[in-house]
Amino acid sequence: MEEEYSDMELNETDSLASTTPLFGVSLLQLVVSASAITLNTLVLVVGLLRIKGSIEKRSD
Repeated sequence: MEEEYSDMELNETDSLASTTPLFGVSLLQLVVSASAITLNTLVLVVGLLRIKGSIEKRSD
């Protein structure tokens, strides 16, 4: 029983060590996806403003 416990403890530290580089990658992905979302939002707003402008021109 004690051997199983020590194996579990060892696996826990191994998994913690292996997630450290993954965390760095996920942080980079978070920054990239945040900038992509910002860019998409900007494009969406510009597109909506252009549609709104063309509708206003038609009504004149």
